[in-house]
Amino acid sequence: MVGRLFLVFNILFWLGGAKPLPAQRLTLSYLNGAHAATDTVTHTPPPVADPAGMVLAGVATGAVAMVAGGYIGSALGGGNRICGDDPCGFEEAIYGAAVGISVGIPLGVHLANRSRGSFGTELATSLAIGALGMTLALGANNGVVLVAVPVAQLVASIAIERHTGMASSP
Repeated sequence: MVGRLFLVFNILFWLGGAKPLPAQRLTLSYLNGAHAATDTVTHTPPPVADPAGMVLAGVATGAVAMVAGGYIGSALGGGNRICGDDPCGFEEAIYGAAVGISVGIPLGVHLANRSRGSFGTELATSLAIGALGMTLALGANNGVVLVAVPVAQLVASIAIERHTGMASSP
């Protein structure tokens, strides 16, 4: 199963595709026969990040990470044994899936933007939104609020990636 997840992640990574980076070009100019070398640097601005690509990458890696986190949480919680009336590891699988999606969404958005933004800021914000959503859901004893959490994480990750990506591009 891990091999399949690894394969899916690699396919998604390569579909996102890394584009070549802008390069500097040094040229020599000859002025009146003299060998006066002047360095001219041509700079092409980085392409604008595609919001649709960031959404697709965030959703895809979030889904893969959610499943992986659920499996890991379930395995840590007891696997397939029965504990009383509930299967062991079910609650841990829910928590693992929540952590997985909270890490997967900003990772996908960051990779789709060619790692130009601040992944640390995105990750911290996504984890904070996930923790807030989980706290609200447990406090209200209603899981409806959890539907909005991944959407909020995706919107926040894209906003942070675009803002910090523009600030870090030359």
